[in-house]
Amino acid sequence: MKLRLFLFLALSGALRAQIVISQIYGGGGNTGATLRQDFIEIFNRGTQAQALDGWSIQYASATGTTFQSTPLTGTIAPGQYYLIQQAAGAGGSQNLPSPDATGAIAMSGTAGKVALRNAASEVVDRVGYGATASEFETAPTRELTNTSAALRARAGCQDTDNNSVDFVIATPTPRNRATPFVNCAAPPETLRLTISEIQGPGAESPFAGRRVITSGVVTFRRTNGFYLQAPQADAAASSGILVFTQTAPPAAAQVGALVEVEGDIVEFRPAGDPQSPPLTEIINPAVTLRAQGQSLPAAVMLTPDTDLERYEGMLVQAQLNIVAPLSGSVAWATLDAPRPFRRSDESRWANLLRLVTDARVSAGTSLSNVSGPLDFGSRAYTIYANPIMEAILIPEPPPAPVRTDYEYTVATLNLFRLFDEPALAERLPRLRQYVQTQLGLPDVIVVQEVDKLSTLERAADAIGSDYMAFTAPSNDPSGITSGFLARASRVAVDAVAQLARDQEYAPGELTHDRPPILLRASIAGQPVAVMGVHMRSRLNLEDPRVRAKRAAQFASVAEELAMLPANIPVIVAGDWNSFANEINFRGFTNLTTTLSAADNYSYVFDGQTQTLDHILLNQPRLLSRVYFARGNADAPSANRLSDHDGVVAYLLTREVPFTAAGIVNSASFHAGALAPSTLVTVFGRQEFASGTRVRFGTALVEPVFVGGNQTVVLTPPTLPEGSVTVAIESNGAMLHSVAMPTGPVTPALPLGGQRPDETIYLFRAGTIRDVLLNGNSTAPISARLCGVATEVRRAAPVNGFLAIDLVVPTVCTPGRQRIEISVGSRSTQADLFTVIVP
Repeated sequence: MKLRLFLFLALSGALRAQIVISQIYGGGGNTGATLRQDFIEIFNRGTQAQALDGWSIQYASATGTTFQSTPLTGTIAPGQYYLIQQAAGAGGSQNLPSPDATGAIAMSGTAGKVALRNAASEVVDRVGYGATASEFETAPTRELTNTSAALRARAGCQDTDNNSVDFVIATPTPRNRATPFVNCAAPPETLRLTISEIQGPGAESPFAGRRVITSGVVTFRRTNGFYLQAPQADAAASSGILVFTQTAPPAAAQVGALVEVEGDIVEFRPAGDPQSPPLTEIINPAVTLRAQGQSLPAAVMLTPDTDLERYEGMLVQAQLNIVAPLSGSVAWATLDAPRPFRRSDESRWANLLRLVTDARVSAGTSLSNVSGPLDFGSRAYTIYANPIMEAILIPEPPPAPVRTDYEYTVATLNLFRLFDEPALAERLPRLRQYVQTQLGLPDVIVVQEVDKLSTLERAADAIGSDYMAFTAPSNDPSGITSGFLARASRVAVDAVAQLARDQEYAPGELTHDRPPILLRASIAGQPVAVMGVHMRSRLNLEDPRVRAKRAAQFASVAEELAMLPANIPVIVAGDWNSFANEINFRGFTNLTTTLSAADNYSYVFDGQTQTLDHILLNQPRLLSRVYFARGNADAPSANRLSDHDGVVAYLLTREVPFTAAGIVNSASFHAGALAPSTLVTVFGRQEFASGTRVRFGTALVEPVFVGGNQTVVLTPPTLPEGSVTVAIESNGAMLHSVAMPTGPVTPALPLGGQRPDETIYLFRAGTIRDVLLNGNSTAPISARLCGVATEVRRAAPVNGFLAIDLVVPTVCTPGRQRIEISVGSRSTQADLFTVIVP
């Protein structure tokens, strides 16, 4: 053990070397470079001269194992630099200063590793530069470019044995033995600078590693620091900065105090993410109070195109849309309306930022006036909000739709480490409420992240409604496994089996940490097979071993599915840790893809919504509808059961016809009078925006569909006898109203009708018209109008309905004509007609 420890310390350079690598540059002669040659520089930060005869500097590529060596000679005095020239490129306009040693190594301009060895061939210092470097001290530096070098801080004097901390990325500054010496034992020179001079115009301070004195007004206190801002803004650089105190700020640093601060300038990056862009900070501060009760600088209003780096550390003001819920005191927000969905290339949305606040906010909340200092960390900007005075509505998620007598339901739900531990008793009531209300008591629930059968049985007992629990131990080192909850009154279980538990994708490497699990059963008399999956996470997806494991898992599931009968419904559900475009199995349809993009998410990661939970079906004609059970992904962490929303598929036990909800371009969907809880279309004389709302008398009703100058709405459950005034509103202003008769008549497609503007507007040959059907489906759609086949231009889900664009055949003659629409093997009700006009 002692020998191994000694070797580690020698490799890491943890003994605080006297002679250190002080600068690395590999872009010499490359495109855009000024210098023609690569170089490595070393420095004597100690107090004694060192003979270099027998010493060498060594270089290898970022992931390579073969080092190239350049011998060193001569002596390096305390505080002296030593320049080692390497290979030249074809570009550049300037040569290096006279080198003290010369090699011929062609170094990488972005990432690599350099080691300094003494005459006994011991590693004296080591630097890994760039994120892919495989050897380094604690963490590598950030990547270099053709115009940037890695320079050791404090002119070469700093050595904490952490490359990511000790080196700044800046313009190459080659120094040789003729360069003026630096006395590392002397106190560093203290510069008196403004905050804007410290920040500089770029992402990093030009004074990183230097000690400075500056002054400003305290604008905000944190538990471990405070924000300081100059009273007057600077047009070129930020006038605010974080003073990091580690513990509670001193009493002198109260909000509104004018203080002078002496401290060291650093570019902070999280230890776990050394390649992150930095935050400029003042550390090791000495704070002196100069005045109290100063006015705070005016906050800068942020817009979607604001360069946020320009205002780092300053007071800002913003209109925010909360797009992800609170986790502790942190929520995610955007500066514009769209909710960010995770991109396939994993890139972050530019204007996505964090909000730190004590207010209760959840996704969907809009805040018109948020102010506070702008911080940066973990690759995202953060506003530390001053008290939010707005009244904030926390919306309740809608309950699951009621299952009809010709449907059965299968759901998937990640239980977020439901373990047999003291917290279980507190989580079970929340589980009961979520399954009963948000999931609607599905017939079968495929569950992930439970520890064992007895825990799942406790969950079944807590939910009630005769659920039975099934699971099996997994290979997962964290102890999570998958299983089923099935309702005994609705599900006759034939068998439950775990699949491919011992399968390997490489020698000694198991394919599945959480093996697939299969349920064979009859649900409401329908034989089915339900497979539960929980794929390997997306963590470290760039690692080839991770990609290979995930590919093997998908191939294994495909093999298991191929052995199941194709003449019964086969459902594959679970936490796939994959986006929809990554899940492809021959003969299976991903049911979540039938939903609109705005509703299609089950999880929120770093403020970005994504769908990781999917349900696949081999007989998509049986799909009635799909529903995401809200209440987790969008809820504050303290209020939710899990970090995943459940997904419920409603499947048909028998084929039933679609109901034609109406033709959107007709006058109304009634043949006689309005009936309660039916779809109607109301027309206006102008274009309607998406915020349009409709009133039936005093009852306010949200539209199902808004398009052009027509709005499709669902009438309220009760209507007054005789007639009702239907009014269209936008932003509180009435745009149009019309009186319509009411009664118990069931609406059908109209035979004609008069629009509110007193013109007849029905189908015209050669035009495109919209039909709205109740329900969603991915099955093929066909239509006939006027006795001939009709072209279907588009079919898209709209709030639980199916909107279909039909091209009216040119052979249609004016008058009353039959219209027929088929979706897969199902057709709309018989005797539907419309009127063709000249």
